[in-house]
Amino acid sequence: MHADILGSVLTPVWFVARTQRRSRRVALIGLGVFVGILSAISIALIAGARRSSSVVDRFSAAATPYDAQVFGSPLPPSEVRALPGVKRADPNSFIATTYVDGSGQPPAGINGRIVDFSAPADPTVRVLRGKLPDGHDPLQVVVNEIFVQQFATSVGERVTVQMFSPDQYDEVQQGIYKPRGPKYELAIAAIVRLPEDVVVDEGRSASARAYRTPNAMLLPLGLWEQHHNEFLDFGQSYLVQLADGQAGMPALPKAAGALAGPGAQPLAVVPANADSRRTSYIAPVALETTALLALGIGLAVAAAATTMLLLRTEQRFHERDTPKLHALGYTPPQLVALAALRTLPAALLGGVVALAGAIELSNRFPIGIGRELELHPGLQVNIAVVAVGTIVTVAFVAGVSTLAARLGRRRTRVTVPRFNVTRGLRWAGAPTEAALGAHLAFDGPRGRRSSATTQGLVGGVVALVVVGAVGMWVGGVDRLYDVPARHGWPWDVAIGNINFKMVPATLSRLATDPRLAKQTQAAFGQVSLNGVSSEVFAFDPSGTAPPEILSGRLPTSPNEIALGSREMHRLGVAVGDTVALSVAGGEFDNVEDDVSDVEQSLTVVGTTLAPMFGESDLGDVSVVPLDTIKAAGGRAYPTLVMARLSGPDPSAVEAQLERDLSEEQLLDIVPARVVNMHRVRRVPLLGIVLASALGTIVLAYVVFAGVRSYRRELAVLRAIGLDAKRVRRVMVWHGALTAIVVVVIGIPFALLAGAALWRRVTDDIGIRPGAVVPPALFLVVPASIAVAVAAGLFADRRARRSHVAEVLRAE
Repeated sequence: MHADILGSVLTPVWFVARTQRRSRRVALIGLGVFVGILSAISIALIAGARRSSSVVDRFSAAATPYDAQVFGSPLPPSEVRALPGVKRADPNSFIATTYVDGSGQPPAGINGRIVDFSAPADPTVRVLRGKLPDGHDPLQVVVNEIFVQQFATSVGERVTVQMFSPDQYDEVQQGIYKPRGPKYELAIAAIVRLPEDVVVDEGRSASARAYRTPNAMLLPLGLWEQHHNEFLDFGQSYLVQLADGQAGMPALPKAAGALAGPGAQPLAVVPANADSRRTSYIAPVALETTALLALGIGLAVAAAATTMLLLRTEQRFHERDTPKLHALGYTPPQLVALAALRTLPAALLGGVVALAGAIELSNRFPIGIGRELELHPGLQVNIAVVAVGTIVTVAFVAGVSTLAARLGRRRTRVTVPRFNVTRGLRWAGAPTEAALGAHLAFDGPRGRRSSATTQGLVGGVVALVVVGAVGMWVGGVDRLYDVPARHGWPWDVAIGNINFKMVPATLSRLATDPRLAKQTQAAFGQVSLNGVSSEVFAFDPSGTAPPEILSGRLPTSPNEIALGSREMHRLGVAVGDTVALSVAGGEFDNVEDDVSDVEQSLTVVGTTLAPMFGESDLGDVSVVPLDTIKAAGGRAYPTLVMARLSGPDPSAVEAQLERDLSEEQLLDIVPARVVNMHRVRRVPLLGIVLASALGTIVLAYVVFAGVRSYRRELAVLRAIGLDAKRVRRVMVWHGALTAIVVVVIGIPFALLAGAALWRRVTDDIGIRPGAVVPPALFLVVPASIAVAVAAGLFADRRARRSHVAEVLRAE
């Protein structure tokens, strides 16, 4: 019996809903597809953020866990692997070599590394093309992507390399890269992406030298075993995994020392820095994850607001049937059910599109650094996020339809005060069409504006704020990346190599070189600050090209230091506090001269933005005078000359220096964090595109809603003689003035939001504040006006298709 009653109630409702769906079939299909596409993108972004958030942990878990590094005298792998407690030992020796192309050009540097290809491969080394060799052929090598890009090679090609002879160490130290060692013709077996290729500082130079480029060639252990006496290397090194982990470390140095033999230099054993890569990955991946999540949630909110406006418009289209249905005996609950049944197919279509789209887009994530770390790229569906997102999409469309029907019965209007624009235009003697357009834009019917129109104006302003704020973030990142002084490089060139002492004759020659307008001698290396391993840029305070200082002042005496902003936060100190510096165990350690290290107490006098020559990132490097290193018992000789060039064309002077000097020259180092921010800018750019698209839809909706609200008044004007041309002008003014209101309100808020967002970035990474307003942002003004005017003209075209008498009779 209950089923019969329910059927008698729903059957007429279903019949009317089906009839209304047929009359609006195209609009409902479009609504479903629109909602589905926005939901699919939003779901995929949120699911992608979840996948991105775990990529560093999964990558680190897959990496081979090394416990120690052993280096010193040449040793065969079998002897190192035979040490007590050693589970695995992999060669990791650096070989300086050069690429010979046969064209007569100077050899280009290659970062060569000895690898035992017969050992199990590191899972974090991704093979992009080709196949890893088995180690039997000593002439098969593996190169990274950067090598391929630099030398235009591929899998299967043969390349010629030339080594340095063993007696060329002093020449290499002085930057004289003219190899005289043996040549080898090697075959490229595979192209790989190494873990260290993912996050690197970006060095910019006039030519390709060995230490400047991150190219890499993995040379087989067999080549080294057969020929290592014929060429220069920098000592044999092994990465060691212990059976007992860190618990086996105390016994390893003694066992390794016994291998060196009597009279030989003892082998050095140091802990492997297992977290160095992980630390460098966390920051960029966290930035990408946050960007994906924020974009996904923001798009979902914007899509929800736009969907509410579109469903409200769809409901108002059918409100003219309400009096007839009331007359036929339809109750208010039945009218609400009618709205839900009418849009149910659109809701289901939106759910299907959202489900299919989210699954299809899942293989696009992670992005940027996270994508390069993803060991298993491809289709991975986050069932929980996709299922919940699909259900929410269907329920939201059905629920909003029901809500719109309930609001339609009440015909809610919001009373707002009249703007003075209409009266101002009349007082100024503006054309009648302009005053009528202002009336349509700012004065609702009989002094009231519909809540939907007000929501639309707010939505347009919000979209503009998003576009402006994100655009300023992208502009700030571009300037940070492109302008060297912004990321701590206020010089034109750095001459020298941090690994080698600069000879006094070179320093004297550079000191009197007129092409160097300003110069400062410096060195770079690792020290300990308050017991924490840190890197410092040691400079000569008497030089004329000092490093950047953000606050306070640069140190000038041996007992002063300026800290990077992140280093200051890490140590928990401020300007005026003291820190303890030690050079023991770092590059400044004076072990050859048997000089005792002295812990130096330093006063923090400022916050600096120092250059990155090592493994640190932006805000991690501190600045001290060279005399501070000397006072601490370290080697205080310069390895670099930081210079500003003379003349109006620094690039021409750079070319001269490159030709005349054998020393290496570096034009800029972009910190890895800045590089990663620049790489991830695609996500904010996507957010700008989506916000612009939604803003366009909302702005067009506001114009359409205004015209629809005034259809009776426009019909009366047409009936009393307002010709089509003048009505078209009214529509143009209506759209233009609506867009101007959105722009006038939105741009100031966008500038404020963008400045606040960029200030947060500068505070976080420790650079000078100062937001960038991209000129392209002001293209929003003509674009918004063009969209609104086009919407007004389209609405006018539709209005002219209806007869005046029909409109007035319907009213």
